[in-house]
Amino acid sequence: MYKEEFEDGMRCYEELENITFHREATIVARCIDYNKKIIEIEHDKKQCYFIIGLLYLKKECNYPLVLEYLEKFVKEVKGVAKYEFLLEKANSYLEDIKQKMRLSHIDK
Repeated sequence: MYKEEFEDGMRCYEELENITFHREATIVARCIDYNKKIIEIEHDKKQCYFIIGLLYLKKECNYPLVLEYLEKFVKEVKGVAKYEFLLEKANSYLEDIKQKMRLSHIDK
């Protein structure tokens, strides 16, 4: 996704969702940290917010952080045509997460 090949990148992330691997938690944490560093250095790489949110969603199930990063992504890229594919995905994920968080809050 770094090279802005978003559809190809998304296919790779979708494949990762369905597998687990040795030292997964450590590797995912490193990927998150790496993307945080990229966005600090290369402010135009807004897709890093999406990637971080996606990793928190698919690998850590950390809904508050998913919301934080995907909402930041949506805010940063709204109206930017090259991000339209990821923006649709982000909005869909946000809708699902917000619904799950409300349901989990009601169940307690």
